[in-house]
Amino acid sequence: MHKTVKTFWDLIDSKNFEELNSIYSESAVIHLPNTREAFTVKNYIKFNSLYPGNWRVNHISDLNQRNKVITVVTVTDGESTHTCVAFFTLKDDLIIDQVEYWGENGEAPEWRKDLSYKEGQTWNL
Repeated sequence: MHKTVKTFWDLIDSKNFEELNSIYSESAVIHLPNTREAFTVKNYIKFNSLYPGNWRVNHISDLNQRNKVITVVTVTDGESTHTCVAFFTLKDDLIIDQVEYWGENGEAPEWRKDLSYKEGQTWNL
């Protein structure tokens, strides 16, 4: 994982939000399309510091290509778990743009449980 993005997730996990200032460009924008929000770095830091609960981050995977990094993490407070797919654009090792897609992890709805893949099942594509 790119060192700046690793630092980002480490700071989020340790709730060291003020240190996020050191890894963003001054004009960076953080987008949350699921809720149609966009934040300046200052307001993103405030948003995270006000978020309720004691959340922990678990890295799942990442993809790096030059100045673009994609990460997949889960974030949990012990009772609920969410998956975040985040897209980072970097310049000079600073985040200049970030897009986070969040989803709550849970059970499939009853109406489609029989359609879902089962362990040991083979796919006929």
